[in-house]
Amino acid sequence: MAQIRSSSVSAFRRRKRRRQSPCWTIRIIGVSLFVLLLLFISNENLTRHDENSTSYMTDNNIPDESRRCEVLFTASPEELSRMNTLNLNGCNLTQIPDTIRFCTNLLHLDVSNNPKLTTLPKDMIKCKQLDTLFVSSCPGIKTLPVILGEMGSITRLGWRSGSLTSIDAKALPPNLIHLILTDNDIRRLDDPLLFKKLGKVRKLMLSHNRIESFGGYSVDGSNDESIISNMKNLELLRLGGNRLQFIHDDLWSLPKLTWMTISGNPMTNKFKSEALSNIPLKNKVPIATMKELQTTGEYLGKGASGKVELYNWIRRSGDNEFGQVPVALKIIHGVTSDGNPEDELAVYMAVGSKLEVGMKAQHVVGCLAIMEYHDINDSSQIRSGVLMERLPSYLDDLAMPPTIVEVTADRWKDGLSLSPSFVMNAMEDAAHALHFLHNEVGVAHGDFYAHNIKVDWDTGTVNLLDFGASYFKGTYSVQAEKLEVRAFGIYMRELLDLLEMRVGEHKSDKLKAGIRRESSQEGPQDVIFHRTLMALSRQCMDKDVGNRP
Repeated sequence: MAQIRSSSVSAFRRRKRRRQSPCWTIRIIGVSLFVLLLLFISNENLTRHDENSTSYMTDNNIPDESRRCEVLFTASPEELSRMNTLNLNGCNLTQIPDTIRFCTNLLHLDVSNNPKLTTLPKDMIKCKQLDTLFVSSCPGIKTLPVILGEMGSITRLGWRSGSLTSIDAKALPPNLIHLILTDNDIRRLDDPLLFKKLGKVRKLMLSHNRIESFGGYSVDGSNDESIISNMKNLELLRLGGNRLQFIHDDLWSLPKLTWMTISGNPMTNKFKSEALSNIPLKNKVPIATMKELQTTGEYLGKGASGKVELYNWIRRSGDNEFGQVPVALKIIHGVTSDGNPEDELAVYMAVGSKLEVGMKAQHVVGCLAIMEYHDINDSSQIRSGVLMERLPSYLDDLAMPPTIVEVTADRWKDGLSLSPSFVMNAMEDAAHALHFLHNEVGVAHGDFYAHNIKVDWDTGTVNLLDFGASYFKGTYSVQAEKLEVRAFGIYMRELLDLLEMRVGEHKSDKLKAGIRRESSQEGPQDVIFHRTLMALSRQCMDKDVGNRP
C-alpha cells in the first residue's frame, strides 16, 4: 500500500511539473526579451553618443562653431586630444575646466572676452603643442599666470585690453617671438630677467599703457648697465601712448629694430607741438564738416588705425558752392595698436601743409582737410577723420600685411615676377617719399612696409600712405632715420627677390606687357643690376646701425 502511495505521489509531482512548464517557459522568454531590450537601449545610447561626438568636430579638428563654448564640458578625452584649434572667445567663462589637460595636440587657443575669468588652469601645462594663446579683454586676470612661464611651446601671446599692471618675468613663456600687451596698465618694464626672456621676441606691442620706465633708465637716461640690448631679435616695437620721457641710445642701436612708434609720449608730444606751431597760417589744412560731404556709398577698407570710405567734398564760399572734390575719408579709431588719433591727425596736418604740389610729386598720400564730428550713436563722443586725395581705382596694394604667422614679413602675391624697370621705379618713388617725410616734414613713418604702399602695376609708380605709427622726430632725427633706412633695405630685398631673371612666361596676371622684358632681352646687365642693389640692400640692413647709409 505504501508503495502504491509513493508511486502516486511521484506521478502527481510529475504532472504538477508538467503543468508548470509553460509558466517557466514564459518567464525565461520574458527575461530574455528584457535583456535584449537593455542591450538595444544601451547600443542606442552609444550610437547617439557617437553621433553627438562627431558633431562637436569639423573635418579640420576644430569644434563646431555652434557648440564651441561647451566642448570642454561635454566632449570625450579622445575628441579633445584631436583638436588643434579651440575658440572660447566670448563664452562667459568663470573658469577653464580641467579637461583642458586632454587637449594634448592643441595649437591655437583663444579665451578672450571672458571678463569673469580670473586665472588660467595649471592643467594647461599638458597642452604641450600650444603655440598661440589669446587672452585679450579678460580684466578679471590681474597678473600673468605663472604656469605660462613653464610653457615653452608658446611663441605668440596676445594679452590686449587687460588689467596687467606689471609683468612677472617668471610668468613669461621662454620662447616668445610675438608679444601683444597693448592697452593694459603696465607702469614699468625694467626687470633684467624680463629682458633676457624677451631675447627671442621679434614683435613687441606695448602701446597704450602707462610705461614710465623702459629698460630701467631714468628720465635723463642714466643707468650703469644696459638690459635693452638683450632684445637682439626685436624688429617691431610699439610704445605709443605711454609716459616715456626719454628713449635711450641702446634702443635705437638694436641690430634688427626696423619699425617703431613712440608717438603720444611726453617727449614726442613736445616735438609735435613745436612742429605744428611752426606751420605758417597760409599752409594750414582746413577743417571740414560732415555737412560738406556727399556719400558715394563706396567703402575702400580698413587698417589698424581706421576705416576708409569715399565721398564728394562740396566746397563752399559762404552760401555759394564752387565745386566738388572726390575724396577718401579715413575715420580714425580711438585706440589702436599703434598710437593716438590726435598724433596721427597732427602728422596728416604737417604732411598736408607741405604738399603744395600734390601727392604725385612727393609720392605720399596727402591730407586735404581734417574732420572732427560727433558720433551719431553717442553725441558726447568726438570722432576724428582725415580727408585725403582719392586714389585712382587702378592702384592696388603692393603687398599684403603679415599675419601672426609671418610676424613681420609682408605677404606677396603667388607667382609675382617684376621687371627691372618696375623694381627701379618702385624703389625710387619710395625713397622719394621717405626723403620728403624726414627732410621736409620732420616725421618718421614708423611703419614703412610694402603693404602700406599703393602701386600702379603698369609702371611701378608707388605712393606711400598710412601715418598711424608716425611720429615727430625732434631730437631723435638721426636715430629714427637709421631705422627707416633698414626698413627700406628690407623693401629693396623683397622687390629684388621678385625680380624677373629667368626664361619663361610672366607669372603675374596683374603686370602688363609694357613693363615686362622678354627673356631674350635679359643679359649680364640684369645680373649686375641685381647684385649692385642687393649689396646696397645689405648695407641698409647692417646690424651696426652706424654703418647704414
